[in-house]
Amino acid sequence: MRKYIFWLFILLFSSCSERWKGDVRKLKLEDINEGYNDWELVDYHKKPYGNEGTITKIDGDTIKSLDFIISGSRSEIYEFRKKFPCGEADTCVLYIDPPNDTIYSYKRSNGQNYFYSGEYNYRFINLLFEKDEYDFYLFFEDSLSRVKGNGLPKLPNLSPLQKSKLDSILRRND
Repeated sequence: MRKYIFWLFILLFSSCSERWKGDVRKLKLEDINEGYNDWELVDYHKKPYGNEGTITKIDGDTIKSLDFIISGSRSEIYEFRKKFPCGEADTCVLYIDPPNDTIYSYKRSNGQNYFYSGEYNYRFINLLFEKDEYDFYLFFEDSLSRVKGNGLPKLPNLSPLQKSKLDSILRRND
């Protein structure tokens, strides 16, 4: 009996582990100037809205990571990151919104992030804002998403009028 369970497990695992390769072929990797070879599966699972996964690729000294969703004929790359050395003991990170819009970029040195661009985007994506800062970012996202620099100040509170406008916009989108 154990022997049959073992072979059943192997059969199921191998069919799931190969299924992602077909899904990756549905992605438009050429949109981010990438080919289909040498990607390795890191995570892959079925969700109510489709199959979701993460693949990585080592390209020279750069580690590329890509998160995707496949649902029927729809395929979407929703995160693309590149990590590479930039200095003796430092790492640089680019977070790219496909096809080629950099959301944030920073250099990591001695456990500290030094941003070139997108520090507010990084704080927003990684849920590092306080409630009032989150509201301010949502209200002024178009401008704040393009701010460059490092060590940016804490975002201020919205005025009562701005808060009212944001609340009505958020209610409309619910």
